[in-house]
Amino acid sequence: MQFNFYLKLKFFELLLIFLIPIVKGNDCIILENIVNLIGNDLQKNYYNQTLNSCCEFNGVICEHINNENHIIKIQFNNYDFSKGDFYESVNQINKFEYLTSLEIMNSNINNTIPKKYWKIKKIGIFKFIF
Repeated sequence: MQFNFYLKLKFFELLLIFLIPIVKGNDCIILENIVNLIGNDLQKNYYNQTLNSCCEFNGVICEHINNENHIIKIQFNNYDFSKGDFYESVNQINKFEYLTSLEIMNSNINNTIPKKYWKIKKIGIFKFIF
């Protein structure tokens, strides 16, 4: 009897795994690392929202790839990056497997874009507008 219950439980777990699209946990962790590194109003805005997934954050676009949701586009507009660790955020951005677009517009970046940003791999679209 217990074995039968165990099989039903495992079947239910597998059903959930295949029917409910998930965000790859690493993508949300990477995004949170970037948010924490940049800090200021971006960090406040991110943590003041009740999100079920980082894909629900305004400016983050995910796509369903290989049975998981992955971050493919980030748009950070109208944020103050002047006091955050903008340089270290590049190391985090490079960890995204499927990110193809990064837009930072109308944001305070001390009018300098770190040279390191131009070494970000896999990004087809860069938009930096101050």
